[in-house]
Amino acid sequence: MGALSNHRSSPRLSKLADNLAAAPEPIKKAIIAASSHVLQGRYGALGTDWPPRDSSNLFPSDIWQLDPITGGFWPGSGAYCFDIAYRHERALGDIKYVWEFNRLQFLQPLAADAALTGNLAAIAAIEAAVSSWYEGNPPFRGICWNSGIELSLRSISLLIVMSLCGEALSAATIEKIRTILHAHQVWMARYPSRFSSANNHLVAEAAGLFLISLAMPELPRSSRLHAQSRRILTEEACKQILADGVGSEQSPSYGAFTAEFLLLCCFAADATGRPLPAVIAARLSLFQSSSLGCPMPRAESRGSATMTKGAS
Repeated sequence: MGALSNHRSSPRLSKLADNLAAAPEPIKKAIIAASSHVLQGRYGALGTDWPPRDSSNLFPSDIWQLDPITGGFWPGSGAYCFDIAYRHERALGDIKYVWEFNRLQFLQPLAADAALTGNLAAIAAIEAAVSSWYEGNPPFRGICWNSGIELSLRSISLLIVMSLCGEALSAATIEKIRTILHAHQVWMARYPSRFSSANNHLVAEAAGLFLISLAMPELPRSSRLHAQSRRILTEEACKQILADGVGSEQSPSYGAFTAEFLLLCCFAADATGRPLPAVIAARLSLFQSSSLGCPMPRAESRGSATMTKGAS
């Protein structure tokens, strides 16, 4: 993966680390337990456990293409992402399993553990995962690059890692993360979701672009994409959450998914002193009232709620 940026600053989102430090003790214990689970080579999602991995080799090169149910391997760097016919594939299995692992959300509790306890094993695991992913998934090649929502979720995981424990990572790892994030920004902007996918997918992509632009304002496209994604988030908050607070997709889970992206962006924007338009918070409040019958969390608590998702 060729470096796309030579600027060596550490991308991060303000105040995430402060929220972690202020989290209740039970949440901190749950995060550390989740980190231990990852360090033991265990991972489960979508009702399925991945094959256990040796703690000395947590991220072998082919783990990113492994389907945990069929045992098959999806195309990697040898195939252009949009040449992979995943929609009707049967022999390899359901692509959602591979995508889920490649969201890198298991790095979030590792980063939080490192920030809370200084766990060197967690830092080493993060560096091993980043190096393995970087080498095995060059830009626009393989199964990890053909869905914008997946790129956004992976970007958010890496931004959370950098925000919580970036100071403990090596310069080489930071540069790899910067390069991955830059490539993700380019690809999400190049291929936005349209038509029937212009729903929670579009919100996810706008969130990823917004957060990368906040964390890496020096990138050539960041200024333009910051303004563009800010506008999309504002427009889509009103489209995806209706005036009665119900999600337009008529799905509680999709509605919550959209709300989580909007919440994180609101938190990140508030932390910079330039909040997103008030209509977004208003729609989120309507969604919360409609879904749970209770008010939205205050702005200062939003980051804590986002952090705990990565440990679940």
